Amino acid sequence: MEERGEMPHFNTTFEDSSPSLTHIALLQLQRTGHLKYLISQNDRLSELHGNMFVEECEKCDKQYVRDTVIGVMGVKPTGRYCDVTRSRGLRSCRGKLISTLLDWEDSLPDRDLNRADEAYSVYQQHQTVLWASTCCSKENNSNLGSRQRLNV
Repeated sequence: MEERGEMPHFNTTFEDSSPSLTHIALLQLQRTGHLKYLISQNDRLSELHGNMFVEECEKCDKQYVRDTVIGVMGVKPTGRYCDVTRSRGLRSCRGKLISTLLDWEDSLPDRDLNRADEAYSVYQQHQTVLWASTCCSKENNSNLGSRQRLNV
């Protein structure tokens, strides 16, 4: 769509969106201790593609979660500055805040990628395996009744 100059059409805004039943189920699994880490996008997971509500200080890495969409993507300055007070309270950090939302050409963020890698290493030690129907995967569209391993 982007290459054709077209804009996506949405029937709701991100500010008005709400979690799906899948999101709620994953949260409950995390709260009960059954889900230790999720490599995807929020808290206690790696936001590999960023978050349109989060901006981060380029100096001290403090993250600011906003109530509205930041409006900047591509890991660029948002026009705001960090207000974290430095040691001894002498002055604030004043680092530029940047969008965490990746654009197509941006690299995955090292911090989140490393956290995901560490969590996966822990997973490999425990070898948690679920069986799930993969009817939505491209490889198995012809055989909707097939079952395949899903590593979580």
